[in-house]
Amino acid sequence: MHSLASCVVFIYSFLLGIVHLIELPTLNLDSVGQLGFIGDYAGLSPFKTKRQFETLFNESGILLKREDDTFEVLFSIQGNIETSCQNPFTNSILFGGQFDSTGDGQYFNGRTSQSINLATSATISSGNGALTGENASPSSLICSQAPWLLQDGVPGYWEAKFTSTITPSIFRLSNSDLEGRNTNEFNIMVLGSNEYFELSYNDPITNEPVTCTEQCYLSKDLAYQDFTVITPLPTKALRININSWDGEGGGLGGVEIFRSDVALQPQLNSNNSSGISCSDNTKSSTVTTTGGDWTEKFDYGNYQDYLFSTVSADDVLTKNPTVTYQPRLIYSGPITATTDRFKPTILLRPSPSTTVSTISADAIEFVRNTDGSILTSILDYYPQDNKWMPLSEQLPTRSVVKTIQPSRDRLYIGGQFKGVNSTFSNIVSYQYNQGFQPLAESGLNGNVTTSLLMDKTLYVGGNFNNTLNGSHRGLHNIAMYDTQSNAWSTLDEGLNDSVSKLFLTPDNTLHISGQFTSPTAHNNAQWNHTHFINPKLLEVGPISTILPLPMGMLYAGAIKAAQAYRANDASFIRKDQLDTLITTMDANATVTAGLFWKNTSDHDSLVTILGGRFHLDNVEYRVVMHRDGVWTGHFDHIEGEIHAMAVVKDHLCIGGQFKGMYQNTNVTSFAMFDLLKQRVMNINGIFDSNKNPGLVNVIRSNGKQIYVGGQFAYAGFLNCATLCTFSTLTRQWTQANQGIEGTIIDIALQNGEKISVVGDLNIKGTKTQMAHIESENTPWIPTSLDVSDSALTMVLKNENDEVLVAGRNATTVFLGSWNGERFEALNVRLGSASYIRQLLFIPIDAGSSVQGRYPSGTDTMLMAVGHLELPTMSASAALFDGSEWYPFLLSSSQTGEAGHINQMFTQSDCCTAEKIHHYLSVPAVILISIAISLGMIFCMASIGFLIMTLRKKRKEGVTVPVNASEPAYLKPRYTPMGFSAMLDSVVHIPAAVPSSKMHHQASSGFSTSIDQSSNDEYRLRNSSGLIAGASFSALVAMALRNSVSHQPASDEYPQIYYAKFPFEAKEFGELSFDTNTQIVVTDTSDHVWWMGYKDDGSGNPVSGLFPSNYVSSTKP
Repeated sequence: MHSLASCVVFIYSFLLGIVHLIELPTLNLDSVGQLGFIGDYAGLSPFKTKRQFETLFNESGILLKREDDTFEVLFSIQGNIETSCQNPFTNSILFGGQFDSTGDGQYFNGRTSQSINLATSATISSGNGALTGENASPSSLICSQAPWLLQDGVPGYWEAKFTSTITPSIFRLSNSDLEGRNTNEFNIMVLGSNEYFELSYNDPITNEPVTCTEQCYLSKDLAYQDFTVITPLPTKALRININSWDGEGGGLGGVEIFRSDVALQPQLNSNNSSGISCSDNTKSSTVTTTGGDWTEKFDYGNYQDYLFSTVSADDVLTKNPTVTYQPRLIYSGPITATTDRFKPTILLRPSPSTTVSTISADAIEFVRNTDGSILTSILDYYPQDNKWMPLSEQLPTRSVVKTIQPSRDRLYIGGQFKGVNSTFSNIVSYQYNQGFQPLAESGLNGNVTTSLLMDKTLYVGGNFNNTLNGSHRGLHNIAMYDTQSNAWSTLDEGLNDSVSKLFLTPDNTLHISGQFTSPTAHNNAQWNHTHFINPKLLEVGPISTILPLPMGMLYAGAIKAAQAYRANDASFIRKDQLDTLITTMDANATVTAGLFWKNTSDHDSLVTILGGRFHLDNVEYRVVMHRDGVWTGHFDHIEGEIHAMAVVKDHLCIGGQFKGMYQNTNVTSFAMFDLLKQRVMNINGIFDSNKNPGLVNVIRSNGKQIYVGGQFAYAGFLNCATLCTFSTLTRQWTQANQGIEGTIIDIALQNGEKISVVGDLNIKGTKTQMAHIESENTPWIPTSLDVSDSALTMVLKNENDEVLVAGRNATTVFLGSWNGERFEALNVRLGSASYIRQLLFIPIDAGSSVQGRYPSGTDTMLMAVGHLELPTMSASAALFDGSEWYPFLLSSSQTGEAGHINQMFTQSDCCTAEKIHHYLSVPAVILISIAISLGMIFCMASIGFLIMTLRKKRKEGVTVPVNASEPAYLKPRYTPMGFSAMLDSVVHIPAAVPSSKMHHQASSGFSTSIDQSSNDEYRLRNSSGLIAGASFSALVAMALRNSVSHQPASDEYPQIYYAKFPFEAKEFGELSFDTNTQIVVTDTSDHVWWMGYKDDGSGNPVSGLFPSNYVSSTKP
């Protein structure tokens, strides 16, 4: 298995192409076109009847989609619907899942019939709860008013003491989900007896029932979870203990407690409300009121309160002790109510003729009287009559139905359930006139998740290995059942993991999908009724649904390969999904370039940047950016196309062939955009010999210089053909070297100053497709390769400083390495129509079943992007281990022709030769590490002394600018600092590293990787003297002690200065400040640019260079 460690983006050159992906777990249903579905659906099934409608369902109800595309709620279900099917023999639709009540009350779940009013019936408290703040009140959990949090890093509890005894049936809990704080493990205890409630709930991942007592788990991904009490326990107080959590501490978002009985417990305080739902809009009318003299006593035997009153026959009428019960019920009876506000009441009082001296008032329970049958997980819907009916015989309580297959007068029902005395297990036959009939050997010993009836054979998949009676041990997750002979059979040796779905393909083949990895492919297999066969499509990942559509078959599920996606823009592959986000904004977007950028000013938030043609709010843009879920457009009113982009030090470089004005600045074929300030820079563009927009094909950077290649004659007013460099320090164009003309397609920046280029080139009259220079002071050297300029690319190969070159000759594609003297072709075995647009090194998971790597002995393979005719199939991207190809991505156009990919870019800087890791033995790594460390220490010391010597020599001949606005190149090339800080600036020593060679380029030269540049202002580092690690106030105190000293400002003798004028940093390493800002100056050795520190606003010092004539030693 091949996988990328980071997010990957593919840009397509075709419109509405169908893309097949390997390692793609889910299907983007929005790419289908007219059909769009949002949410976590349990299933999707289309049905056609005489009324011509489709039913769609989710976990809370069933919708009707009519021909006019309007929706109507047919039915609401309290629970989950897992499956549905049409029964052609009864003209009905069957729905199965896990549910036991309906929204109209015809079928109900007594466990959630009454919600306890915690606001009036309980006293809420907590232990170790937050002490202050809006999340400190445990009562805020009532009706989920606000999250309640624990103190940081400690367990705690939420507690409720009730005014009367209750018997909870369901606890509905929601997580805090606040600032990363969530409860993980909890339990619920009965105070007094200290017993734990035994609870049952559905696992949110597997959707299977789970029981727990002392270790229950609360999901952080669901709005709420219902925990059903298995063994009822009466209580007057309970406690929810929180034992583990995510983030800094635990908490809850809401608590609702249900009881199964409509019971009214009389109490001395009047208006005892015992039932109200948080979702209700009206106040509960379920109350009890008392009159006369009563005494409340608690019975520890029954663990509840009773009311007692003592009367005699003489004063029974005067004392008149009464209890009025007003249940929260809807009245229906032989006597018509005179108003809708009428509520039935029950009055308890002694008879006027009583002779009893003591009477007691107990709770009264109201039992629902309904004609609705028992409902357990199956409903039968008859569209003609719009009638819903349960089966005449129901499955046991809490059964889960996963699959239903109708066959004339019977149904085959599979899921997770067991009959009374294990008469059937996980699969059973149901006959409408006879009820449930066990299958042979009482069914299966594990869950059944899917089934498919083909003629007389019932195929069953799930998680089992035998029948319940244990006589078929070879039933490994897949089995056949002969409905005529009532016998089980195996499918060869079965599958090595669970089966989730079974489908029938158009050629009448059984398609099996699940978590298995054998016998023929990961997650998918096909059975031709006698044996397993190799699938015609490469499918990796469990498939949950296959639907016939007008344009073909729709595959949906956790799919990793062989999926059909429609995309006409950039597609983003993340951990478990493929997105085409720009399509939601512009269905006709055209993407020609793209990259990721980490916004260092916003916690390294990831921003996606695309170049091409986009329409947002009826405005056409050439660049769009996606951040925080929002697309924004840039570079409108631009004519032409964008071909290349790169990020250098938080600046977006854009190349192509275009012209126009953006933000009142002219841009021509090359532009630079400040991503932090969101403004375009005023930079001279690229022109051809006629002063028209030139063509920029490629942009590369080493951090200091930006190399621009293409077909042009001028960079601004500079006569610079084909290849020009732009300095990030001076913002000036220069020519890398003269003597080259033509068109550059790609550039490789190699070790040192060596540069190699490919394209249609002319080196002083010599035609060539490849050339290189050893440095900017050496001439161009042509290299003769028999290739055309239609599709050439290259990347730096490895530490040997070779380049990989890809291209085409007259008959075929070629790929090989060039070491500066000779070309060595690789045996790629690609078809004649192949072409390669891009090459990258991709890291491979250590656990991959494929052992080959390229280069050998590393952790990478070579990724080729374009159109590749592999020995077995065509691909748009494939991995190469030096001898074999492994398809990574397949694509085709809307007409079925093969598509291609122009560019792939990654979130992390992973895919260049500098990132290749070699593996050595542990002793070799230790010895090499020691040698490198000693060598680096020697080099650092030597470089430090050399720089100090040069600095002393330069002091005598420094040219002093008139003011701070003079050109940046007159600024000193060093940053004044102490000796150890100077060493720190020369070499950055990393922690333990693999054995790959260290390179100290600021950028990889790979235009699509993220630039990891630093901020313009540095925080104080561990440099030298007393300054290291100090706060800004400590620096000020140190400087004040030196106020009487006549020593020049330095690290050892810092001095206080004040800003006379405001100064705005315009380049890397400068220090911005406002008028009157207090500055601690630490170096005045240069007459123009001084070094100093200011307060960053939080008490920490930040350093930088600034003009000396902008500050004064006296406060203005």
